[in-house]
Amino acid sequence: MALGLGLMMALSAVACGGGTDEKGQADSSGQGSGMVEEGEAGADREPITLTFGVPYSDYGNGIHTDKNLFLQRLKEVTGVELEFVIYDADSYALMCAGGDLTDIILLTTNTPGSVEALIASGGILPLDDLLDEYGQHIKANIPDALEAVRDKENGDKIYGLPTNVSDAGSIPRRNADIGFRARYDIYKQIGSPEIRSQDDFLNVLKAMQDYERERTGENDIYCFGSFTDWGTWPYYICYPFMYGLMDTKTGFSYDRVTGELVNNYTDGDSVYWDGMAFFNKAYQMGLFDPDGLMQKVAQYDDKVATGKYIATIYSPGPLDPSLLGEEAVMTYLPGTAFPNVNETYAMAYPAGYQMEASRAISASCPYPERAMQVLDYIDSPEGSRFLLNGVQGEDWDVVDGVPQLIGPMMDAYRNGTQNEYRRDRTGDALCKGCMSSGNIVLDDGYPVDLTTGAEFISQTVNAAERAFAQDFGSDLFYPGQVYEKWIEEGTVTDITTAEGALKVASLGSLSEEASLISAEAEDYLASNIAKLIFASSDEEFQKEKDSMIAKFRELGFDMVEEEMIALFDAAHRDYEERAN
Repeated sequence: MALGLGLMMALSAVACGGGTDEKGQADSSGQGSGMVEEGEAGADREPITLTFGVPYSDYGNGIHTDKNLFLQRLKEVTGVELEFVIYDADSYALMCAGGDLTDIILLTTNTPGSVEALIASGGILPLDDLLDEYGQHIKANIPDALEAVRDKENGDKIYGLPTNVSDAGSIPRRNADIGFRARYDIYKQIGSPEIRSQDDFLNVLKAMQDYERERTGENDIYCFGSFTDWGTWPYYICYPFMYGLMDTKTGFSYDRVTGELVNNYTDGDSVYWDGMAFFNKAYQMGLFDPDGLMQKVAQYDDKVATGKYIATIYSPGPLDPSLLGEEAVMTYLPGTAFPNVNETYAMAYPAGYQMEASRAISASCPYPERAMQVLDYIDSPEGSRFLLNGVQGEDWDVVDGVPQLIGPMMDAYRNGTQNEYRRDRTGDALCKGCMSSGNIVLDDGYPVDLTTGAEFISQTVNAAERAFAQDFGSDLFYPGQVYEKWIEEGTVTDITTAEGALKVASLGSLSEEASLISAEAEDYLASNIAKLIFASSDEEFQKEKDSMIAKFRELGFDMVEEEMIALFDAAHRDYEERAN
C-alpha cells in the first residue's frame, strides 16, 4: 500500500480485559468476544496487521491511536492490529483503478462505476462463504441489508457489508435529525411570531437576523450557509427531506408520501427545484452567507456553534454556551412552514446505505478469514457496544435491567467534553459510522448506541432544551417530545417506515454509460450551484434553472431517467414479492 494514496495511521493495540462465555459467544449483557474463540485469537494466534481504508476520521481532533481501548480489545480478541488509511476522492479513484486496495475498505459509489469495476475485475472478494464461516453476528444483525446488496448480475454474490443499518425508533429523538432548525431563544426575543408558510418562515428569520446583528453589532451573522466537501448533499437532502423525500441515486429522490420516483434534475416542478428556489430567496433577502459556498463542513459547524449562523440546514449544534449564553438552543420553530419534521423518530434503514459506504475485503488481503473475524467482532454484542459506548463497568453498564452510560462517560456528556473523553475509549471516533453494521437492537431489547435511549436523553438534556419543551407542555422535557406532540396534533408529519428504504436498497445498477452521464451531471451542478443560489432576481434564477435543465438533457440525462424508471419498477416488484 502506497502511503501517497492516503494518510496512513498505525493503530497499535495492547491487551485489555473483557469476558466471554465458554464458547466465546457474546452474552446478552454485551460481554462476549463474538464468534471468534479467545483460544484461537490473541496469544494463541500469530498477531497480524490489516489495513482498513476509510474516507474520513477524527484523527485531526487528536485521537490517541496508540491508547485506544477499543482497538486494544479488538487485538486481544482477534489477534489483529488495524492500520488505517484515510483516502479522499482522488486517492480512492487511484486505489480502485490501480487495484492497490487496503485489506478492508469502505467502498463509496461517489466514484462512478468504481464498485462495479472492482467486482468485475475481481478486486474485491465475494463474501458469502466468509460470512457463513466467520460472520454469524453480521448475518444475524442485517439480513435485509445483505439481501439488498446481493449482486444478481455477478453470480448472486454479496460483495459489500452495508453500514448505517437501523430500526425504526419508538421514542422521539432528542432533537430530530436533518432539517431547518433555528435559534429558538432569538425567536422568543422577537415575540414568537406565527409561521404559516415558507414566506412567513423566511420573514421571521430575517427579523431574527436583524435583531441579532443589532444586539451584537456584528454584521456577519446570517441564517444560512452551506459547505462544499459533501458535494451536492445539502441540496438533495435538506429541503427534500422536509417534504418526506429520501435520496436514491444521483439526480433522483424517492417520495415516501406518494411512493413515486422523482427526477430532481430535469423535472422543473420537483421539490428539489423548489428547494433551490428557497435558498435563492434566502440569498435575495440577505439571509444566505455569501461565503457559504466556499467552506467545508467544519467551518460551517463552527459558525453554527459560535452564533454566526442562527439557523441550520442539517444539524442543531452543538452551540457554545460560553459565547451564546445558556439559553441558546436550535430547534424547529412552531408552525406549518414545512409538512415534515424529519426523523422525529429514527427512520428504519433495514438496508442501511447499501453499497454506498459498505465494507469490503480486497482480493489482495492475505488473511480474508481474519478480516471477516474482525468485522464480525465489531458487530458482536460486546464489540458493537464497546465501539460506541466504551468499557462496560466504567463507561456503561446494566443498571436496574437497563444498559446505560455511567460514570465519567455520562459526566462527559453532561459537561460537553464527550468528544475528548471518547477518543481513547471508543471505536467510532476512528471512522464514525463505517466500522459496524449500524445501530442494531440487541437481544436485551436495547439499541447498540446507548445515547439514543430515553434514559440517556432524560439525563443529559440541557436547560435550554428543557425550557423550549416546557413552553409547549409542562410534561415535556426535550425538543423531540415537542415534535411528537405536533405530530399527534396533526400539525406536521414524520415518516419512519422501512418501505422506501427497502425499495431504494433494491435498485439495480445503472449502465456504465448512464453512470458516467449521471456523474457528469452532478459535477456540472456542483460547479454551477452558485449561479442558482446567488441569482440576483427571480428572473435570473429562472434563467439559470432553465439553462441547467437544458444542459442535463444535453448530457443525456433522459436516458438515465429511462434506466432509473426500469430499475425502480423492478425494485418495487422485488419489494412486493419479499413483502408477500
